[in-house]
Amino acid sequence: MRGRRVVITGGPHSGKTTLLNALAAVGKVTVPEAAIDVIQSGVSRVGVAAFTRWRTKNPREFQKQVTALQEEREAA
Repeated sequence: MRGRRVVITGGPHSGKTTLLNALAAVGKVTVPEAAIDVIQSGVSRVGVAAFTRWRTKNPREFQKQVTALQEEREAA
C-alpha cells in the first residue's frame, strides 16, 4: 500500500514548520515548504527591500519559483 500524503496549511506563525519538524523527528517523511527557501534565497541575493518590491510586482513569477522548487522536492 502506498503511503498517504498530507498537506499542512495555515497562516504565518501558526506552527506548520514546528509540526513538520516534530513529524520528521519521529521518522515520518516530510517535504519542507518551498516558499520560505525561495524568499530567503531572494533576500540573500538582493536584500529584503528589493526582494519585497520584486515579489509584489511579480506574484506569478514568485509562485512559479515556489511551485518548481516544491515539485522538485516532492519528486525526490
